[in-house]
Formats: sequence, C-alpha cells, structure tokens
Amino acid sequence: MFLSKKYDIIIREKRGAEERVFFIDPLFSSAPALGLQNVPVTILPENFEPVILKYKDYILSPDFERDAREILRECRACLLGCGRNRYSDKAPCGSTDTFLYCDPITICGEEGVVNPAVKIPIAKPCIIACTTCLFDPHIQGNASVPLNADIWSKTRDICDKEPVCSVEFCGKEPNTELPGIIDFIRNYPFDRPIRKPIVWISNPAIDLRIYDILDTFVDVYVVDCKSDSFIFSFPIDWKEYVRVCVRAIERVSENRKVIVRILALPGCFNKIKDLVNALLFLKDRIFISVIRYIKPPWKDLKKPYDKSISEKEITKIEEYIKEKGFLLATEPENVYIFWRDILNQRGGK
Repeated sequence: MFLSKKYDIIIREKRGAEERVFFIDPLFSSAPALGLQNVPVTILPENFEPVILKYKDYILSPDFERDAREILRECRACLLGCGRNRYSDKAPCGSTDTFLYCDPITICGEEGVVNPAVKIPIAKPCIIACTTCLFDPHIQGNASVPLNADIWSKTRDICDKEPVCSVEFCGKEPNTELPGIIDFIRNYPFDRPIRKPIVWISNPAIDLRIYDILDTFVDVYVVDCKSDSFIFSFPIDWKEYVRVCVRAIERVSENRKVIVRILALPGCFNKIKDLVNALLFLKDRIFISVIRYIKPPWKDLKKPYDKSISEKEITKIEEYIKEKGFLLATEPENVYIFWRDILNQRGGK
C-alpha cells in the first residue's frame, strides 16, 4: 500500500521501513478515503514514451553539456537573476555543480493529474526563501548526498512496485541545480527506460534559454507562482513578477503540458486576479492549481500570514479561475483532459 491511512497537513516519511511515504496537502476531493478506495490514481499506458527518449543522442553527446555551460555562463535560472558563471563563480544561491538530494519518495501532491509521483527531493536551500515556505522541516534529519546513477535504479524500483504516474524534480528550487542535474540526466537508463513522464516543479526562470535545456527531458512543467511578491527574500515589484511568470509560462506551454501552481495567500485575491487575467491568452494551453497557504506552525509571522487561508477564500479564488475558462489540475475529473492525447492512443480513459 502506497498511501498511509493516517494523515495530517504533512505526513513525514515512515522510519524503519524500506517503503517511505510522503503526503503533502491531502486536499484533493478523494483525500478522506485514504484506504486506497477512491483515491485518484493516474495510470498511463505501459508503452508511454517520455520525451527524454527522443533526445537520447543529444543528451549523450558533448553538445548537451556544452550548450548548458553556455547558458549558465551568465546564470539567470531563478528570480534573483544574478548573472554569475555557475561553473566558476560562487553564486548568491549557494548552488554548485553538485546536486544534493534525498532518497526518492512516493507522494500524492496537490496536482491530481500527475498523482501519485516518485519525488526526487532537492536538499539544498532555496535562494527565493519565501517567508511562508513549508518545506524546511521536510528535509531535516534526512541524509543528503550527491545525485548519482543509483537513484535511477531506486526510482525504477518504486515505479515497478507502486502505481505511480510520474517522476518529479521539485523543492527546493530545481532551476538553480541545473549543473548537477545535467550530469544526472546523462546517466538516465536509456537501455531500460523508466516509462513515466518527468515533471519539473520550479519557480519561473528569467532566462528563457533555460527551457531549451529542460525541454530535452521534461514532459510536464509545474510553474510555481506566488500571490504576493513581498514574501520573497529579495525585493521584486509585483507587476514585474507577473510579467516574468507570464513570459516563462508562455514559453513552456509552446510544446509541453503545463500546470500553473498558484500559492493562495490570505487577502491576495486581487493579485491572483492580476495573474489569472494576464494568463487568459494561454487558457487553452495550461491548467491551474490553487495551493492553500497553511501557516507553518514553527514560524512566527506577521499579518496576514499569521494564519492559514480560509476555505471561503479558496472557493472564491477557484470559482473565479473557472469562470475565466481555466481547468483546475487539482480536480480528478480533469485527468483525462490533461492526458487525452496519450490516453486516446490506447483507446480509452
């Protein structure tokens, strides 16, 4: 069984057991039925072809790393946009060419259309360092070591044993870890591929060339957007932040499946409207996921972030998004629409 019957806002890993479970925000519609009855599970065809197979020759060639080095010579992979050479300078994000990770774990996250997933969690601090972040304690106590080819074997073992839909790179901030991840991607088991889509969950990149590299192995982008720029560790104007988000989302939605994840903070309905309205021209190319802000119990925050967002506010936000013609990635009934092109290849849902 891959889900625990006991759940809270967060279920940390099972200790002392080979199988580890991580459950974040069990708020999709079937979450109360955690005995595996009625839990939404997306199963793609066994012959699913992840995009990484299409780019095998390029990834294994010297051109792959050469092109990445050129893009990261003046790195603007994250919102900070420092412009440092990631292969020779010390960047403000503290990231190097070594990607530290914790062992893959199974999660059922917020976006039902890619659930359940094998998550490869990043163990380095995120430069964006949102004051409202829930992530820090998840990693504490776990061993973090450089990524290596053995992780692909562990990931395949989970995929063989459990009905998972995807493999996710996520939290803290994958975009800043590209040098190490590129080495990891080159070790992908092309001789025995893991036939699951790779999902990339990250904040928007300033330099859109970052996505030229990511497109060679990413099947689904989850672009992580916030509903208030004041929570970042550095100043950024809200209108400029919306512009950066829209540019990145427009670029990745050209030829990949895209979920726009919006962290709904208390009192930020009007700012969410700003972002949603700016994305209207892309509504036929993207899905939206509204993430409920849960006040980290270990943090002492000022108003309005001293308490979790209310269900009334969430309902108002989701209704507005649907009125604008967007589909929610958090609703299980949208799984078929999200994967329709793939599922139709096998003749049914």
